[in-house]
Amino acid sequence: MNWSWGVFFIALVVCTILSQLARGAMNGVNVAKHGPRADYKAEPGMAILGSIVAGAVYATIITAVAGFIF
Repeated sequence: MNWSWGVFFIALVVCTILSQLARGAMNGVNVAKHGPRADYKAEPGMAILGSIVAGAVYATIITAVAGFIF
């Protein structure tokens, strides 16, 4: 396996942005299911932190898969 920090950081940016877009698209469902604290506008810091953590997890998976393939 070959780990590439360049691939990881590019994937981190892309996956974090996609995670934020998904969070915004699902905001209504999240508020209905989990209550008003699930609104990303009510807890913007946690929404950003959650998106970064999710982006890091996805970026790790993408980088590991790319390392196995290439």
